[in-house]
Amino acid sequence: MYMSEEVFVVSDPEICHGKPVVRGTRVPVSVIIGMLKKGYTPREIHEEYPSVSLHIIEAIYEKLKRGEKLLAEVKVS
Repeated sequence: MYMSEEVFVVSDPEICHGKPVVRGTRVPVSVIIGMLKKGYTPREIHEEYPSVSLHIIEAIYEKLKRGEKLLAEVKVS
């Protein structure tokens, strides 16, 4: 596995039933992506979910714009 890129997404069966969330939070990545697709700016999303750093939201936004996939760390119990 290559870790030169920061992994922002975690899927852990003990957090939100394994739904992919932003690392260190309980905020589902699908919520962030959905808000971006609805036209919210990264700053507006950060104001709504201050537990997610603006840096991470901007990184997710840039990857989506470029059509890149998000790397996820998957934990198993």
